[in-house]
Amino acid sequence: MAKAARRSARRQRKTPAKLLTLTQVARAAGVSIPTAQTYKRKYQDRLPSTGKGRLQRYKPNAVAVFRQIREENRRNRGAAGNGADGLLSLAEINRRTKISYPTLLRYVRLHGGDIPSVGSGRARRFRTDAVAVFERLRKQSRKGRRPKSELLRGGRSAFGADRALADRIRRIESVQADLVQKLGEVVRLLRQPLQVTIRPE
Repeated sequence: MAKAARRSARRQRKTPAKLLTLTQVARAAGVSIPTAQTYKRKYQDRLPSTGKGRLQRYKPNAVAVFRQIREENRRNRGAAGNGADGLLSLAEINRRTKISYPTLLRYVRLHGGDIPSVGSGRARRFRTDAVAVFERLRKQSRKGRRPKSELLRGGRSAFGADRALADRIRRIESVQADLVQKLGEVVRLLRQPLQVTIRPE
């Protein structure tokens, strides 16, 4: 029994720990591949690995390091997005409201004047009462988009035109189709051989 244990211990010492690719580490740590690549670029000195470039491989304990870096970044984002001044970043509003980040950006673009905030661009921060405004905008927005044909029938076209304009476009398209048909008929007649009849005097 003791011999078997010693053999197993020797075998474990001789067998190196399995090295992981960046993709395997990312999956095990629960981070996306682009995020893992960012960690690799920014925190290379903290990651236990061997090799360089495409041949770089990571030791199993790199998974724990990736998770630790992720938690540190989350804490830092929270601190930056919810500072002592009571201003919130868009990422913090996303976390609080569960509204997707692209949707929040669209609300800012369309209703920026109604959303309490300070600054502009990437430095823009939102007051705490902006959360209620975003949630109200979410309730007022449509769930999904109607098909283009339904938009044309329902009063607003896909390009934001009103119903009268949509009807006018349909009439123009109908006239255009008639003209194309008539033009085709003219072309067909022109392609027929010309018959000339000469009557004797």
